[in-house]
Amino acid sequence: MPRGASSIIDKYGQPMRASASAGNAPLSAYLASSATDPSVAAWQPRLESADSANSYERERISSRVHDLVRNDGWASSGVQKLVDAAIGGGWRLSSKPDWFFLGQTREWAKEFRDRTQSLWAMHANDPRRYIDYERKLDFAGLIALKFRHCCIDAESLSVMRWRDRGGMFATCEHVIDPDRLSNPNYRSDTEFLRGGVELDTDGAAIAYHIRSAHPGETYRGAQRAVWEPVERETEWGRPIVIHHFEPSRAGET
Repeated sequence: MPRGASSIIDKYGQPMRASASAGNAPLSAYLASSATDPSVAAWQPRLESADSANSYERERISSRVHDLVRNDGWASSGVQKLVDAAIGGGWRLSSKPDWFFLGQTREWAKEFRDRTQSLWAMHANDPRRYIDYERKLDFAGLIALKFRHCCIDAESLSVMRWRDRGGMFATCEHVIDPDRLSNPNYRSDTEFLRGGVELDTDGAAIAYHIRSAHPGETYRGAQRAVWEPVERETEWGRPIVIHHFEPSRAGET
């Protein structure tokens, strides 16, 4: 190398050799797209959308993750620590109605706030657990369960139900395992049905198809092959299905 010439050196301080491609000219502008470089030549992934990458392999990934959390102490305690830190307990409603927008007064807003917070606290913390469809958890327990699903499954799913069982309110929340959200009768994904989520022409969810039983519950028999279609919201816009996830790519359902 001529004196004074510059060169790129490797980790040993020696000048790096040029690529051994034809005529020493690179076949692609970027190493990431090279078909001859030894570091990436054998790497030939498929070009897939977010949904096509997830849908066909979700069940296997989900079963492995749940098995890991069940059997690995580090994974189990890590999830529990996240839930405890993010959710905790002692949840209270902070009602702050926009009295000016509603055409009301400050006095009305204070009365509304106090009454709403009192009613919510009674329903959310009722020891009879009427806020839970399965009557197992209070409000804090419900959001902790949904957050746990988000940590493990990267999504949570629940349906707002109406059960008049003697409680203060009939509205209750039914937390559902995301594994039950799938296409009816094991159908393949289509333009308007992906992973149990029914879409409109804009790509917005309009309905969800939920199995009557978890696919792993062999004792439920035929119920595993029955799907319940649930609309996303009522005609007047009240949410029915709460499907929470953070999309990692555009177009992900």
